[in-house]
Amino acid sequence: MTKLTKTGFIFLAFLLAGCAHLSKDRAATPQLPIESSATIWDSSHHRWIDEADLIKGLRDARYIVIGELVAGELHQSRYLQEQLLNLLKALNRHQRLGAVAMDSLQSKLNTEELTYLEQLEKRSPALHSRYKTLIEWLEKEEIPVIAAAVPVAKLRAMKDKEARKWLKTQTGKTLSEQQIKQLRDIMSQSHPAPAEGIDEKVDYLLAAQQLQDYFMARLLLAVKENSVLITRAFHARNDIGLTPYIKAAEPDARVKSLLMLSATEDSDQLQNSLKAISGQYDYIWLISPRR
Repeated sequence: MTKLTKTGFIFLAFLLAGCAHLSKDRAATPQLPIESSATIWDSSHHRWIDEADLIKGLRDARYIVIGELVAGELHQSRYLQEQLLNLLKALNRHQRLGAVAMDSLQSKLNTEELTYLEQLEKRSPALHSRYKTLIEWLEKEEIPVIAAAVPVAKLRAMKDKEARKWLKTQTGKTLSEQQIKQLRDIMSQSHPAPAEGIDEKVDYLLAAQQLQDYFMARLLLAVKENSVLITRAFHARNDIGLTPYIKAAEPDARVKSLLMLSATEDSDQLQNSLKAISGQYDYIWLISPRR
């Protein structure tokens, strides 16, 4: 049985770093199907489902947040790329796809490129290859594509204490003190720094994380359609990602989260990992280890 690559393991460890505060009784241990190359875990009902059941579960959501792991080999799965596109096509057939926002895209007002594909090609050939077919299909179907990346200048501004005060005013008590501490611990563990500068660095990283979640939540709320956001896995978390910011502004908002994960852990490790993150996402779609 193959093991998770070193890069992937580090990133998955970061993803799981905030799980200590979850109750161990919240989710049953997922038992992997005997024969399957792809599986979808329904966290709410503690069961494996197929693509048709996933679509049924997503059709009543006003906002769908899709998180992807982007480290090393974990984001190179052609299978999951194809399934992401097929998922959007299915939502479109059911008239549940009003717009697609992507945090890989910067607003055209902030870049020199005329098209999103030109922007991605200039930034990263890997990103261009990953999203080319998807963006071309969205444009062909005349489904709005929305740039969801926070301008770099706005993120850097969070190094200023006054900017952080402004953000705190905007976000209020969206996250509890325990959730803020959880985020601080994750930032501290994943971004080591000299002891004398660690507090300032963590304050900045925490603010940058919150700014992105707050920005993307406000973006989805402004769209007010059956919108999908494609973002990084950590931002898609139900507990300390952008969902609380949506709920703070629209308490009755129907939000569903989906983590798309290419994993090559052995079955025991994978089952433990899925149990740990089950409460963080409504659905987890992965390529399971082949037996």
